[in-house]
Amino acid sequence: MRFNAASLALAFLASVWMASSIRAEESAGVLPSRWVTSLPSVAIASEHQVIEPVAVRTRSGSLLVAAEHVAKSESAIVLSRSADQGQTWNRETGHVVQAKDGYRVSAGAAGMLPSGRLVLACHEWQEKPGTVEHVREEPAGVHHYRWSGYHRASVLKVFLSDDDGKSWSAAITNVAGGPVATAAMETVFAADGAVWLPVYGPSDEKQTDAALSGVGLMRSDDVGQSWKFSHWIAKADEAHNIGYGPGDVTVLPDGRWLGLLQGNHRGLGDYTRPRVCRTISSDAGRTWSVPEQKFLNHGTSTVTLDGRDGEEIMVGGWKDRGIHFTVGTNAGEDWLYQDQVWWCIWYGAGNRGGTRLLKLDEGVLAVYHWMDDKDLSRTQVRSQVIRRATGPTPETKRPTVEKRNLQAKWHMAEAYQLPHIPDAPAGIPIKTLLKLRSGDWICLGFVGSKKADTAYGFAPTGVCALRSAKITGPWKKIADIPMPPEVGGLFDTGTGAGTPGAMTQHSSGLLFLPLSTRYHPDLFR
Repeated sequence: MRFNAASLALAFLASVWMASSIRAEESAGVLPSRWVTSLPSVAIASEHQVIEPVAVRTRSGSLLVAAEHVAKSESAIVLSRSADQGQTWNRETGHVVQAKDGYRVSAGAAGMLPSGRLVLACHEWQEKPGTVEHVREEPAGVHHYRWSGYHRASVLKVFLSDDDGKSWSAAITNVAGGPVATAAMETVFAADGAVWLPVYGPSDEKQTDAALSGVGLMRSDDVGQSWKFSHWIAKADEAHNIGYGPGDVTVLPDGRWLGLLQGNHRGLGDYTRPRVCRTISSDAGRTWSVPEQKFLNHGTSTVTLDGRDGEEIMVGGWKDRGIHFTVGTNAGEDWLYQDQVWWCIWYGAGNRGGTRLLKLDEGVLAVYHWMDDKDLSRTQVRSQVIRRATGPTPETKRPTVEKRNLQAKWHMAEAYQLPHIPDAPAGIPIKTLLKLRSGDWICLGFVGSKKADTAYGFAPTGVCALRSAKITGPWKKIADIPMPPEVGGLFDTGTGAGTPGAMTQHSSGLLFLPLSTRYHPDLFR
């Protein structure tokens, strides 16, 4: 029998932990799939080169998707309609608005008012890039930068339709006191006797120069005919280099307003991805709590659901390789479930992102832009419906609300930086964290670094195994893991691309580490 390098590496890893004790009464818990997604449907074809879609439901029940169409120097907002809950789509002729020369126009927010009037908020913008200066490396392998010299011009444009989106008229906007470059985001909604529209952008030229932004609210008291800036939800924290936006604002069933904003915490270094930050208002949106970090994700789009155990919240976002949704409870304090709507293999070329959610009678519509199957340089808008899984599910004993509220709160940890181990400068990949039957915890870290063409300009030179009696550490390196030369590609510490997959402990006590390889003829002999 002939062994290849990959099998030898697995055998080596398994032998390292043969001494792990086995307790037969323990078994790994598996969370049953609670949500299922339909196959993707193309809402706007790639021939229109479309990005950043928003979705809205009309009074007649049809669905509308608006997105930016880009063709050479032309940028315009185009529409597509579905009469069968997103299964099929028909592109409508004409443009809602077309940007002037040298500018682009993006569909930022949409909503239907109680009267049936549709509101579509766009921003026409132009951006000139600045410079990014390397400031320091602290701790080892974590680089910090300073942004400066940025310029952005953005004009908010709001359009109204009283005939299910067949024709549109412009509303009056006054952004005085708000962002100096105003961009619309997510959901237009009615509450507290007015109509509201979240916006984001820098509050002054100093923040524009540093590419920082904050989030605020536009208000209309005449059913959307005219808009004025009302007040800020979260301004950028210049002292700690933190910016907010885009994001979403939702009125919860208990009357509180929930803000889930994209937080850009640059002070934490280049390993940190944008994260979802939670802020709450208990006085109809007038005052807001300081945003708290909750989990890693680009962008947010929020819908409230009628859950089996009370109200649930679904948040849509995206990461480098996929479109995600996360489900939580307790007004966004506790997050229970995360899954992918659609994903691509490897960290490769192609434009994807812009996830937006829309609540349907049965399920949630997710729209996003995705690279074309045949031409990665072109982008289409896709839609999928997320539904609760049907059929029997394992019966579990759930804590009461009173008991759950007494439990410890979850807080965001620096997953890519803690614990800091000199032999593993890039930190610990999340997917490899595993609790052994002995009670100890084990995971993988990276060893060394070298310059490479990855997201942050360098890559690890190897992988090591780390072990701790407690999940909080201290962690100790117990072995270096030789990677077969046939394993293709470099590790990308910033995105996790190329990282070995999730470890599994067999009933015998052996540990197995799946590896993904590129094709090599000698590997399969």
